[in-house]
Amino acid sequence: MMTQMPILTPAASSSTLIAATPSLPSPVVLAYIAAAILFILAAAGLSRHETAVAGNVAGAVGMGVAVLAAIGLALSNQPARGVLPTLLLIVMGLALGSVIGLVVARRVAMTGMPQLIAVLNGLVGLAAVLVGVPLWTVLVTAGKSQAEALSPDLSLPSHWQLGANTAEVVSRARVGAAFIGSLLLLIPSVALVLVLGSMAAWVLARRSGRAAAVVYAVGICGIILPPAVVTLVLLLRQLGLAGTAVGMICAYVGMYLSTVIFFVTGFVRTVPVSLEEAARIDGAGPLRVFLTVILPLLRPVLATATILISLYVWNDVFYAFFVVGGRMDTLPLNLFAVASAGVHLNNWHLIFTYILLMSAPLVVLFTVFQRQIISGITSGAVK
Repeated sequence: MMTQMPILTPAASSSTLIAATPSLPSPVVLAYIAAAILFILAAAGLSRHETAVAGNVAGAVGMGVAVLAAIGLALSNQPARGVLPTLLLIVMGLALGSVIGLVVARRVAMTGMPQLIAVLNGLVGLAAVLVGVPLWTVLVTAGKSQAEALSPDLSLPSHWQLGANTAEVVSRARVGAAFIGSLLLLIPSVALVLVLGSMAAWVLARRSGRAAAVVYAVGICGIILPPAVVTLVLLLRQLGLAGTAVGMICAYVGMYLSTVIFFVTGFVRTVPVSLEEAARIDGAGPLRVFLTVILPLLRPVLATATILISLYVWNDVFYAFFVVGGRMDTLPLNLFAVASAGVHLNNWHLIFTYILLMSAPLVVLFTVFQRQIISGITSGAVK
């Protein structure tokens, strides 16, 4: 049986969070900032075929700087805190990736499409195995009894009781209220991000010059530079939106607008300008051109962006915990409360059942829009 959990609230104030944040050495901070800038320049350069080479160079240099910064951060800490294992893992990861990359590059040429596809299929298969093992663990554990689920493993349950576990979770974990709370945040956030992001991407795609490039780089910087939670909470408090659904929606829009701008801009650049000119000749204004010409063509890429943004918002627990925690219930926050109770009560079968219930809407959404997602990813590629 699962006991009723009290609503969790942020245990630390903004000042406490600031004080608890570890200070990094200045060279490491500067290196991370430089790497982030290079990543932004790489993303901006890869959006056009004329600057794709420069974008690749900027991305490679940025990754090198980021690796050096990670090594410097590990070396700057005390060995008692695990710096040596951290440094060893970084070196092992670099060595393993370098060996695999060199072997594949020497044996498979870019023009050898069958061999290249075979390599990519092998990587996809490896990824499927790595993802499939935890998914199988979740599924079989959700169907077990409390005694069988004390130590989650890959074995099948002796008697499937997924239905009973689901009914218990729904009745005792306030899933209905949390589901409604998640929808109240998800639907407005995704709608605003898609509308504002696609409009901004359309404008940026039709502008050229250094000023437009700078604006585009600033517009997509949110992909590389995530918002600081302390700054976010303080800003919402100054605006009087802390602890409200409106404040959380504004935070999501600000965080994920860059993702839509990045996806849609490359797609809009493949749309012939003549279509817009023909609409203007017929007397259409900018808003009508966007709604009648551009927006219908953006359906594949917007389907991809919808899945990504929905995934981010639906599964978010970190920002929601500090912004609306204790004032509004969402599925991730409720799962956090259930999991916190499960650590002491060994309700692993109920925790994994909750995870299945929480993941089901996204699985259905992905299944419905799978074809549009693949089309959106390939259509926005650099031409």
